[in-house]
Amino acid sequence: MSLLRVVGTAEVLEGLRDIEELDLDPDSARLWTDGVKWRIAAMAPPAVIPVLEQRGCDVYELMTDADLLAYYDEIGSPPPTEAAAFSGGVTPGPLLKPRRASEIEAGMDALASKYKDYCKRIMLETTSGGNKCSYLKIGDGASGPKRPVVLFTGGLHGREWVPPDALLSLAENLLAAYHDGADLYFPATTISFRGDKNKPLPSDRPQYFPEYVIKAETIVPILRKVDLLIFPLANPDGREFDLDHPKIHKYGWRKSRRSVGPDPKGNPAHGVDINRNFPIGWDFDRYYQMGLYRARYGRPPSDKTPGDGAVGELYRGSAPLSEIETRNVATLMETYPISYFVDVHTAGRAIMWSWGMEENGTNPAMTYRNPVYDGTRDGLMADDPKFPVGRVDYKEYLPPRIAERNEFISRLMASAILRSANRGELPASGGFAEYHTVHLAQQDAKPWLAFGGPLTSTSQNYATALQFIRPDRPPTYACVFEAGDDEEGLFHPVYAAHNPQFQKQNREIQSALIALLQSAATFGVQS
Repeated sequence: MSLLRVVGTAEVLEGLRDIEELDLDPDSARLWTDGVKWRIAAMAPPAVIPVLEQRGCDVYELMTDADLLAYYDEIGSPPPTEAAAFSGGVTPGPLLKPRRASEIEAGMDALASKYKDYCKRIMLETTSGGNKCSYLKIGDGASGPKRPVVLFTGGLHGREWVPPDALLSLAENLLAAYHDGADLYFPATTISFRGDKNKPLPSDRPQYFPEYVIKAETIVPILRKVDLLIFPLANPDGREFDLDHPKIHKYGWRKSRRSVGPDPKGNPAHGVDINRNFPIGWDFDRYYQMGLYRARYGRPPSDKTPGDGAVGELYRGSAPLSEIETRNVATLMETYPISYFVDVHTAGRAIMWSWGMEENGTNPAMTYRNPVYDGTRDGLMADDPKFPVGRVDYKEYLPPRIAERNEFISRLMASAILRSANRGELPASGGFAEYHTVHLAQQDAKPWLAFGGPLTSTSQNYATALQFIRPDRPPTYACVFEAGDDEEGLFHPVYAAHNPQFQKQNREIQSALIALLQSAATFGVQS
């Protein structure tokens, strides 16, 4: 098998589904640099490459089968260890391998003990696999109606190694910098990327990223004016399984690990996609006109039946909130009046704001709660070639002030990531630093409406919905953050010091989230 980057029009990419040996990763679908074509990560034998090219695709072989085997030997599967002692300081220490779930929990416990005046660790429900779950509540000062609550989550998908590690590192760095009144310093680093024929980066010319500093005066107001909730690892069972079995699937293990009964062929099946288990649009047969949806996208938004292979990877569960992991995230959303929500994932270098179910609209009648539209929502853009002639395009209602601020904070975060690559200044347009750092900011539904189908029952959609369910609460500005990319190992980047791809992504994630926190501290709760 080889890891490929496949580029083509949405129509061409959609036509590839009949190639049995081709495993496309729809989560990675993004607009290509020309703004017309799309690119998507895929796994396939090298013999498939000429077939793809014959169908009009540009194909870039990022890793060969031999590369992948060597790569997994390189990143390894770290054995269970005792939690490392918290080192403190304001320079992120080198993390050479992904943390185990127990290490993440122990790290949060250490922070709550060391900074007990402004950091608390709060327990959530233990998973079916016996792994503890908890979150940190960080802030120096009394909560109140004018103090914004910000929630960051990560690790909903087991194979996505970086987000839990980066979110715990963010907590460590914010607390240490606030306690010491010191700047947060990200040291210079040099990264090698897997080959990309669009802009080849020779192996003897790795990309240098200079040091980056976030000043103490940026961090102090955050802890004094914001209640920050960090839930770094929502799916510890899935993470543990993926760390122990990184080759179990082509892309790694995505779901939770609870036994969910036999698949349609009678084989054992495990796990639910936590990010398809939230109570909004879960019953997509009611939400969409599924005949039109299937005719356009070829498959539903998630899987109704369980399975341990490609079928069942998006299994939505037996009911909304059926999973402990989903309920833990929902508990945080429902307990606190969340002003800002970011769910951190990998991969794809994108920051995408709500909604993910449909294009945003301004007609208050067009809402997921209005039964008049049940079974008729199209899930297509009005200019889609398969959009029925003469039909009114359904667009999910979101007040313009919320949609506009969603876009603002997403672009703010994307800009902060670019600046982190060049000492706080925007890097040169068209240069390697920009090319290997830029994150696309757009509405979450946009890539799915063009390829793969829009998404329901996700964390970000539910966070957005709660302000309509609970109108007494302030607006919630929600987005999903897809860090990293296929040229950086996709879901499993290198952590080792000789090519610290994790350190680059860690810097990018922290820079973006701190920019959002700074905005929350400055503007407070928005009405």
